[in-house]
Formats: sequence, C-alpha cells, structure tokens
Amino acid sequence: MLNVLRKSAKSIVIKILLVFLAISFGIWGIGDYAQRAAEEPVAKVAGYDISPREFQRAYDTFFDNLRQNSGGKLDKKTAELLGLKQQFLARMMHRLLVQDTARRLRLTVSPDHLRTVIATTPGFQSNGHFDEERYRALLHREHLTPTQYEANLTVDMAVSQLEGTLNQIPGIPKVLQNDLLHMETEERTVQTLTLDPHILEAEVKITPDAIQAYYTAHVNQFMTPLQVKVAYATLNAASVRDDIQVSDQEIEAHYQDHQADHQTSESRKIRHILAQTTADEQSSAKALEKIRQARTRIQGGESFADVARQLSDDATAAQGGDLGFLTRGVTQPEFEKAAFSLTEGAISEPVRTDFGYHLLQVERIQPATVRSLPEVSADIRRKLTDEKIQDAIYARSVVMDDQLAAAAELKNMAKDLRLAYHETGFIQRDDPKLQGVEKQPKFLESAFSLAKGGVSPPMELEDGSFLVVQVLDRQEPQTRKLEEVKTEVEKRVRREQADQDARKTMDTLLQALRKGDKPWDEANSFRVGVTGWKSEPFTYGGKGQKPPATAVRQAAFQLTMENPLYPTVVRDGDIYTVIRLSGIHHPTLAAGNDPQNQKMLDAFRTELGEEIWDRFLAGLRQQTEIKINHKVLDSL
Repeated sequence: MLNVLRKSAKSIVIKILLVFLAISFGIWGIGDYAQRAAEEPVAKVAGYDISPREFQRAYDTFFDNLRQNSGGKLDKKTAELLGLKQQFLARMMHRLLVQDTARRLRLTVSPDHLRTVIATTPGFQSNGHFDEERYRALLHREHLTPTQYEANLTVDMAVSQLEGTLNQIPGIPKVLQNDLLHMETEERTVQTLTLDPHILEAEVKITPDAIQAYYTAHVNQFMTPLQVKVAYATLNAASVRDDIQVSDQEIEAHYQDHQADHQTSESRKIRHILAQTTADEQSSAKALEKIRQARTRIQGGESFADVARQLSDDATAAQGGDLGFLTRGVTQPEFEKAAFSLTEGAISEPVRTDFGYHLLQVERIQPATVRSLPEVSADIRRKLTDEKIQDAIYARSVVMDDQLAAAAELKNMAKDLRLAYHETGFIQRDDPKLQGVEKQPKFLESAFSLAKGGVSPPMELEDGSFLVVQVLDRQEPQTRKLEEVKTEVEKRVRREQADQDARKTMDTLLQALRKGDKPWDEANSFRVGVTGWKSEPFTYGGKGQKPPATAVRQAAFQLTMENPLYPTVVRDGDIYTVIRLSGIHHPTLAAGNDPQNQKMLDAFRTELGEEIWDRFLAGLRQQTEIKINHKVLDSL
C-alpha cells in the first residue's frame, strides 16, 4: 500500500517536506480537540471545526514565512489585497478533506516505516546518524512532543500516499504519445515588428495642465510615509537568568528519572552488497544468484569492500558498501534481524528486502553503554537551566499581561520586571536604521497599526522571548506638494503618453498590414522606432536559438500559414509587437525510447497527475459540506 511513498521517502526533499508538514500541523493544532475554546469556527469541513485561534496561529506562521522570503516587503494590507487569508483557508480546508478521505480509506503507515522515515531524515541526524537528542530538541523548540509529532507525521504520510497514488500515470496510449511529441517538437519561425515606447518619450510635449491633471488624479501616490516613534520592552533570558538556580540534588534526580536519555544503544558498523530486483521472478533469481556469487568470492579470500565496489547496486558501492554505524529501528525488519544476529566479522546469508537481495558484514560492534552522572552533569545543568529560564519567561509574560491590563506605564514595568527597554526616534517601515527586534514582523505590524498611545499585548517571538510595543507618537502620511514631486510627475506623464502613442502607432500599422495598404517589407519605415526581426526556428516551450518571448511564442502557435498575421498587437513587457507566422517545421521524431522523448513524456505525466489531483480536490469539495463564516474570517 505504501509503495509510492516508500519510493518517495528515499528523496531527501520528500523527507524534509514531511517534517515541515508534520511540525506545521502540530503547531496549528490540527486534531488537538482538547485545546479548542467554545467559539464560533472560521469554517466547518468534513465534520471538523477550524477555530479562530488555530486559524490565526496557522496564518501567522504562513504570513511570517512569506514576509521573511520577501525580504520584509510584504505587509498585512498587501496580503489582504492579494486575498492571502482566503487562499490559506482554502489550503487548510483541502488538507482536511484529503485527511478525512485517507482516514475513510483506512490508509495506514507501519510503525517500522515511520521509524525509518524519522531516523533517515537529515534534520534529525548528526554525522550521518539519527540523533535522538537532536530530534527531541527540535520538537521541543516547536512545542511538540514526539508522540504529537509522530501522530501528525503518520497522517501526513498517509495523505502523501493518497496523493502519490493519484499522481501516478501508469501509461499513455501510443497515438497520444506521438501527438504529444509532435506538439512538443514542432518548430515555427515568425517575423515581428516592435516599438519600444521609451523611444518616443523625447517627442512627447508636456503641458502644465497635463502635469496638474495627472497629479490630481494620482495624488494618493505622492504621500509622505507613515512615521512612528515607539517604545518597546523585551522579555528574554537575560531578564530572568539571575533568578535561576539548579542544585546538585535536582541534577541527580533528573539523572535517575531519565536513565534512558543517558544510554547509548548498541550500534553496529555494517557493510552490505545490494542486488536490486524488479517484480518479475527472473530478475529476482538473477539478483539472488549475484549475492550468492559475491558471498562465495568473499569466503574465498576477497575483501568484502572490494566485492561491494564491483557488484553492489547501492549508492554506497563506491565506499565499499559502508553504511556506517546503525542502531535498531532504522532499517527494514529483515535487514535489522540479520545485522543484529551476526557476530563481529561474520557474513550473512542472502537477505531479501523491498530493495532486493543483500549480503551483510558486521565489521564492529559497539555495546550499549550508560554515561555516568559526572559525565553528563554539565549537560543536565544546562538543560534544566534552559527549561527553568523558559518557564520563568512564560510566568513573567503573564505578569506583564496583568500589569498592562491594569494600565501600567511601560517604562516603569520594564524597570520592575528587568525588561530591556528602548525608545526610537521617528521611524518608517522600510527604515534602514531599524535593527534587531525592530525588523521583526510582529514589531513592525504593531508599531504601524497602533494608534498614538496604544500598547500591544505581550507577543511571543520565534526565539521564545516576548515583546511589548507602545506607540509614543505618529506622523500620518501627508500629501506632498506638486512642487516637491513635479519631476517625478513629469516623468510619469511622459512615459504614459509615449506608451499611448506607441500603442496607437502599432494598432494603426497592424490595420494597414491587414488591409494590404502597407507591405510587410516596408513596415520598418512606418515610423521611426519600428524595428523588424526574423526569428530562428523555436518550439512552443522555448527551445531554439534565441527564441522569442513567451507571449510571442504563444501567439505564434495560434496562427496558420493561411492566416499568418496575429489579429492583435501583443504587449511583451513594455514592448508592443506585431507578429506574422513565416514557417512551420515538423522534425522527424526520434525512436520511442529516446531519452529526450522520455523526458517530455515524463513531464506530461507530471502535469496530468497534477491535473488529476486538482480534479480530485474539486470533487471532494462538491461532495462535502463546507461552511465558511466570512464574518469571523474578516475579523481576524
């Protein structure tokens, strides 16, 4: 049932994606019914209520990631104009629909496979091996327990299984393959006439009335930026560190209560030789015979590493089949059973797994050990100190909240609670003087949305610290006088009029060509700036020597030699273009197994799989009762 996912799970990208999804949904609270307040939901999907709290947390995480990727340029107002909130809600609803379908189909993931995916995820490894301490630390940072994360990951893998199955296109009929390859390889040539409006700007005559009219119509574009003066206080480790103490008794108690944390599991340094198999019996027999021959050679005196380099189908062949040190729970059960039943230096019998037949050698065995209290004392002290610091920060954030609710003065509160306190001069959102926490999205959102005198609630930042912002003063945007922006206004008017002139020129030229009033060969002389060009052969996808821009290619493939002139002027960026088809060429198709042909067909399968998935989602939406509370959504 998990064949598709097993194949995908070999990819580092897929593993990282699954980790991201599991952590994200763990943060969002999907499935955490216990924490939901009795509040009106944002949406109801497949019997599941998306609460305002979980939607807000999910959307904030999504928005913060987008904002960081945009270099801090994206703000909430722009996000609203783009409809990002609605798009994100649709994404959450799709997720729930697929999750519900996977549950009804009883798609499951075996515990062994779940452990394998976790253990082979790069983010959870140190020096190429699964690191349980790193695993737990990463989840702790995301406020997740291993149980929560593994439950979410199980759902994600089942959902990925469903999507992967639907995306698989087993075969394409031969007739359709040929049609697709003809479409992909067909080449065309065009002649174009272009006019760049910038060339005409020098001819534009601008009157004072035109400048005034443009300024009046676009006055909102000539405003000074909003500026604010703010005070802010931050609660972090430095605020509480002096209050934290960890006694030797606490360290010893922690050591005794967490013995398992200080144990290292038995590990074995394994080499292996893999003979891959396919579904047919002949392939399986050949692979088994290959492994038997390898075993015979090694028993005859050849080194395991040399034979692995020559025979193994695994990526580790170049390293002599070296897999490094492995612990239990990392490999498939059959492989693990053989690896942990051998003595040091011994060679296994042939072992069958989903990947094929293996031959194993145990080079070295490291027994399980328990680190002593003196060995781990410093680590435990740091761990307990960090935990106490985080607990103290949360406790003090509650005190902050209470004092702010009682209208405490921010500066005085900061002094009482040992918070870092700062005041800025007037700043604007994209101010280069911003530094540190002042660049954080939550700081900027609060600073530029609060009214004068307004104070934000304590806001938790990504590093676990808390921030409170107070706006001391605001300088609202003011309309800049025409005299101040006259140069910019004149530049825009000149550009706009030149653009209108260029469009009109090319429309007139196109009509003249259509009526036969102007031969194509003489069109260059229609007006200064009109330039002719003839392309080399190109495909729809843009292959060829100096292929034209996308808009021109798309237009070219809509034309026929009987009607070669494109009926409208095409705008590509700032350039206006008239297009005439001049030739069509059908190259001879290569053999069906040609790598380039296979690459094109694979791309089509991918596109077709994505379309099937989209149709599947659309079908789920039609079959499922979905209710969106737009009033609640708009209030968030």
